[in-house]
Amino acid sequence: SDPAFIYYSPNVNVTTIWDLEKGQLEQVLYPYNYEGWVYDQQLFFSPDGRYAMAKVEGNWTAWDTRSGNLVQNKKGHLIFHAVHFDDNGGHALSMLPDGKINYWNLQTGGIEQTNDRFRKTIATAFNPSGEKGLALGENGKLTEWDLQTGEITRQIFISKTFEVAEIQYTPVEDIVIIRSDGQVIL
Repeated sequence: SDPAFIYYSPNVNVTTIWDLEKGQLEQVLYPYNYEGWVYDQQLFFSPDGRYAMAKVEGNWTAWDTRSGNLVQNKKGHLIFHAVHFDDNGGHALSMLPDGKINYWNLQTGGIEQTNDRFRKTIATAFNPSGEKGLALGENGKLTEWDLQTGEITRQIFISKTFEVAEIQYTPVEDIVIIRSDGQVIL
């Protein structure tokens, strides 16, 4: 259906997607956990409308809008920390408790790369082209790597340590935004 005619309605327990042109319910999106189901921000769609995404309790969750199922990788992980959409679909980065970062394909659920060079990672991001990943460690180490080869391309230390943060590239790829403790660092 044309994304211009799609409407979503967040509820306490589910999100519904409606086709406004037909006036009918298209899909019901169920959370992975009914407890604590709170959006951090608005639900949004991938450019092709294939995925609906929301930040829930600080982590990204996605649904396949065709099936209504939660998107998960082959190991059953449902949560990811950064997302990039392109002409070939979508990719995601997820941080694992042991410090590894998985790079995976949203369409197939396959893990295309596991990078175990990171420890105590607290935030990840994609560069605007989706070719590189960025990881921020709680010690202030910012590491960029090539998502095809796994090789580190840049690494810097910031003079601040972090407990919680979000990172994001600006449209100028050499500038990164770090949000933490109510402050923004460029």
